[in-house]
Amino acid sequence: MARYSPGLTADATWRTLVTLLGLVFVSSDSVTSLDRIHSLPSEGFLGRRFWQEFKVPLAPGRMDPLRLHGGGGDTPSGRLTRTDSLDDYSARKLTRSDSVSDGYYRGSATISHASNGYIQMIERSDLMAIDDSKIVLVMVGLPGRGKSFISRKIELYLTWFGENTKVFNVGKYRRQVVDPKDSGRADFYDRSNAEALGLRERAAGLAMNDLLDWLDADGRVAIFDATNSAKSRRRWVWNAVKSRNRRHHVVFIESICDDPKILQDTFNSKVDNSPDFKGMSKEDALAELKKRIANYEASYEEIAGSRVSYIKLYNLSSKVSCNKIYGRLANGLLPFLMAAHIGTRPIWLVRAGASSPDSSANGRLVSKAAELGNDGEVWAQALCKWVTQRSRNWMERHGSRCPALRKARLTINDVYESGDMCLPDQELDEETMAFFKQEDHREAPLMKIFSSTLPRAMNTVSPIGIPFSPYPQLNPMDKGSLSDYSLEQIRNMPEIRETFDKDPFRYRFPGGESFVDVVHRLESVLIEIEQQTAPSLVVGHTSSMKALYSYFAGMKFEDCHNQDFPQHTIVELVPVMGGSWIEQRWALDESKTGLTKVAGPTQLTQAQRA
Repeated sequence: MARYSPGLTADATWRTLVTLLGLVFVSSDSVTSLDRIHSLPSEGFLGRRFWQEFKVPLAPGRMDPLRLHGGGGDTPSGRLTRTDSLDDYSARKLTRSDSVSDGYYRGSATISHASNGYIQMIERSDLMAIDDSKIVLVMVGLPGRGKSFISRKIELYLTWFGENTKVFNVGKYRRQVVDPKDSGRADFYDRSNAEALGLRERAAGLAMNDLLDWLDADGRVAIFDATNSAKSRRRWVWNAVKSRNRRHHVVFIESICDDPKILQDTFNSKVDNSPDFKGMSKEDALAELKKRIANYEASYEEIAGSRVSYIKLYNLSSKVSCNKIYGRLANGLLPFLMAAHIGTRPIWLVRAGASSPDSSANGRLVSKAAELGNDGEVWAQALCKWVTQRSRNWMERHGSRCPALRKARLTINDVYESGDMCLPDQELDEETMAFFKQEDHREAPLMKIFSSTLPRAMNTVSPIGIPFSPYPQLNPMDKGSLSDYSLEQIRNMPEIRETFDKDPFRYRFPGGESFVDVVHRLESVLIEIEQQTAPSLVVGHTSSMKALYSYFAGMKFEDCHNQDFPQHTIVELVPVMGGSWIEQRWALDESKTGLTKVAGPTQLTQAQRA
C-alpha cells in the first residue's frame, strides 16, 4: 500500500483523491508500478500534490519538480525512495530482467482463463470448421455483377480438389417455368408485378429443392446462383437449408461492383450469351438489362451485421472482406477469389524438354539432375522463339489496356528495373521513354515464367532471357523408394499392383507422395497463375502438368493421371467470360524450327456447363 509522508498536511478532499491515484498506480510488490506512474504529469497542482504525497522515484532523465528529499522507513525490495539515485533504480531493475516487466515483452506464461462467452464463440467456430459438413454457397448481388462467373470458377476450383461441387442457377429454372421472351424482360422483375414475383419464387423453390436433394445424396458443396438481393430472400434461403439439415453450413458470397469498365464488360457478356436477350439488338438488350437492374436496385439490401457467414467480393477481386469464415474449405476460397479475374491472357503448360539418352539406364527413369539432350535443346529454342512472338502479338492486341507498355515497348527487364509500369492509361515522360529504348536492354516479352527446380526444366526456358524463380511445387511426383521406375513399371510390380489399382490417385508410394499430395502442393502455384494479367509460361513434368491441366479442363483430380500430356507440346489456354477455358495445342513442325497447331481451339468444360 502507499506510504504517506509524516509531515504532510492537506485537506481531506485532495488527500482522498491522491490516495485513490496511489491505489491504482502504486503497488508495493510490483516493479512495473514505477514505470506506470512515470507517465503521470509532474506539472500542475494535481501533479505536484501526487509527487509530494508518495515517495516515488523519478524516471531516468526526469527532474523532480519539487526536489523533495527525505522519507524514511524500510523500502520494499525493488522499490526506491525519493533519496535513491536513478542509477540505483536502473541497476536494480536490470537484475530483475526476467521478472514481470520482461515477461510482458516475451509473452505471458500465465495459463489462460478465457471467459465463458469467448469459449462459446470458439466452440461455434469449431462446429463450423468440421470438414465433413456440407456447405451451401449463396450468391448475392445485382444482375451483371459476375455472380455466375464467380460460381463457375469456384466450381472448377473445388472440383479440382475432389470436392463434389455443383452450381444451381435459378435463372435456368426460371427459363423452364416461363419463356425467356417473357421472363427476360425488365417488367418481369418489377416488384409490383405480383404474378411475375410468384413465378420467380417458384423457380427459386425448384432450384432449392434440387440443391437440397443433391446434398442429401453425395453432394459436398452446392452453389445457389441467384441475385438474392433482399434480406427476406436470404432469410428464406437460410431457413430452407437449415430446416432440411441443421449441420449444413450457409455462406453468402456478395459481389459488389461499381467500376464502369468492369460493368461494361460483364454487361456485354451477359447480353451476348444469355438466352434472355436472344434475337435482340445489342442496344436494345443493354437497355433492357439496365432497366432490370434498376428494378432490383429499388429493393437491394447489402449484407450487413455479424451474425451470418459471408464473403464480400468487390469489383471481381480488387478487394475481399469476410465474416465468420471457418474451416479448411471456406478459408481456402479467400485467396482464390482474390486471384480470379475476368482479364484475358494466355497460359502455356509445357513439359520440360527431353534429356540425353545416356541419362537413363536399364529402362529406368532419367536422373533428376539430368541436363537437356539434343532433342531437348532443339525444343527449347523453338519454344522460346514461339512464346516470344506470341507474347508480342498479345501485347499489340491488348496494348490499349496499357499505353505505357505499347508506346515504350517495355520488356520484362525494364519492369524489373523500374517497378510496375503497367497501370491503366499511364503515360511516360520523354526521359523515361528514352531510358527504356536504350539498346542494352534485351528484347524479351513481358510474361511470367513458372519452372520447376530441375535443370532440364530451367534449361528449357533459359533461352528466353527472362529472370525467373524456380518453383519446387512443379517438381515431379516423389515416388520415394520407387523413383527410378515409371508408373507403368510400378503397376506391373506384383507386390504393389493390387493396392495401387484400388485407388491409384490416393496411393502413396513408399517414402514418397500420392497424386493427392501433388495437387495440394500445386494449390499456391495455381492461385498465382490465376492472378496473372500477362502471359504465363509454366514448365514442369508429367505428374505436375497433368494435375494442373485437370483444373483448367474442369476434371476431378482423380482423373488427371489418365490424361495424355505429351512431351515437346504446348497446351495453350485462354479464359472466356463464362469462367471456362479455350484450349489449343502446338507441337514441333517437320523442320523442327517452329511450331504448328495440332489440336483446337476447343472450349473446355463446355459439356459440363451446358
